[in-house]
Amino acid sequence: MKPTNAAPLLLGLVSSSLVLPIRPSSSGQQERAKSFKRPGGPGSTTSTTPSSPVESSDSSTSSSNTNNNKWGGATYLPPAYVCSTDTSVNPSGCSSTTHDCIANPNHPQATSDDDCSICQSGQTYWPCDVDGLCYCWDRSKAKIPPAPSTRAYNSGVGLQVSTEDICAELLTEETFSLLAPQAAHPYTYAGFCTAVNEYNNNHPTEGIFNMGSTTQRKSELAAFLGNALHESDEFRAGREYLMCADPFEAGGEVYCRPCDAASFDWSNMTCPTHGALASQGRAFNGYCQSNLLPPEGCECDDVYERSSNGTMAGYIRADSIYMGRGSIQ
Repeated sequence: MKPTNAAPLLLGLVSSSLVLPIRPSSSGQQERAKSFKRPGGPGSTTSTTPSSPVESSDSSTSSSNTNNNKWGGATYLPPAYVCSTDTSVNPSGCSSTTHDCIANPNHPQATSDDDCSICQSGQTYWPCDVDGLCYCWDRSKAKIPPAPSTRAYNSGVGLQVSTEDICAELLTEETFSLLAPQAAHPYTYAGFCTAVNEYNNNHPTEGIFNMGSTTQRKSELAAFLGNALHESDEFRAGREYLMCADPFEAGGEVYCRPCDAASFDWSNMTCPTHGALASQGRAFNGYCQSNLLPPEGCECDDVYERSSNGTMAGYIRADSIYMGRGSIQ
């Protein structure tokens, strides 16, 4: 993708003295999680048990901060108690009759639902003590993994959720149009706002672009837009140009013509017939790693052009190939 020219506009979203608030890394989460371990489990190093379900791991957090542990209708719990059925340590409870403790597939540390299930029995060591690794799932609702935690901020309490309307206050349609004046399907301002609102509705205590101070929220938004604009050629490329050259839609399906980089016409953003990688009987499976099989990776089936002649020559269905990177991913 070509470099974005949006940098000055992105900087305008935040102050010049800004320091980006990076979400905590998995190692940082794990180190902080260690301080919540109870004695009796493997690797336990602490000799005390939190006196309340909202006690912070940071010893500098006094009772004056306790009220800050409750916000957005939820209580910030030490990770070892998120799946506990004991209401004395988990006020909302994670009842085994209606809930399951399952693995968070988005967490950088791998685990399984079977590993996490033991957390409902009161286990306080791994995987129960790693922040965000397991979560309590209400069987009556969709399986929506928790958002990345901001627990590393505010003495272990996390960042406050803002009720500010992100699209109305942080990113107006006018600013969106300045950043991406040639935005093309599927990138639209309305679509962005809908996606953000849906995500935050599903994650009421750890949302996106709505955590912390105004500067922190603007910082997160600017960082996201900077990466997304760069990866999508300022919201003009729904898929990579070489992998999906000259796309068109027919019968409800999107078709792409994978193209040889040396043959691609960058001035007109088109792929000549002789540059089609899926033509003349040649199989195409670009980006697919044949040594990985589901569920660890994609099935590497050979893909062939829809027709050897006519308008479909050199074209394959977009959903039959793996797109290696990009803003949508």
